[in-house]
Amino acid sequence: MYKRYIEKITLDIENLRQNYSYLLVEKNNESSPFEMIVGGVKYTDRSKAGEALKKSIINSDAKIFSEFNLNNFGSYAGMQISLMYDTFLDRYRCRLKGNNSYFFDLGESGIGMIRRIENHVKSFSNEIEKYSKLLDETEEKYKRTESLLNGSYKVFPQQSELDTKELRLKELEFELAM
Repeated sequence: MYKRYIEKITLDIENLRQNYSYLLVEKNNESSPFEMIVGGVKYTDRSKAGEALKKSIINSDAKIFSEFNLNNFGSYAGMQISLMYDTFLDRYRCRLKGNNSYFFDLGESGIGMIRRIENHVKSFSNEIEKYSKLLDETEEKYKRTESLLNGSYKVFPQQSELDTKELRLKELEFELAM
């Protein structure tokens, strides 16, 4: 169980790093600090990209798309932007598809949608830290469990002294009960 979980966490970390490194390359390129493709058109202005994304949603009647039928609207930081309409919550959800898929809610305004997409991608560095800590904890649990199963665990060094004192305690409790 632990081995598969460790493999999954390691893969998730690698995928996050690859998606995040693409963003860093994009951000370090001075010629294009912001770039998003919506409906096949490249935008370098956030507000125009947001309005184009909003228009694409309105024109596509995106409410017909379910979780299993996502509609691709464009790309950002090397990841596809897909949208779905959550009929239960009555709101749009965004999926960024890179090496993994990342889902989150979209806002109402065009610029709000762009900010949410950017903020979600920027949160990858925090996610990498969380997954790295989880990986360390899981590997430690795996090592402890493996050592217990292999019988190489350490015996409590004062076990005989503890047994003696517990026996004496029982004797005293018995005498007090009389």
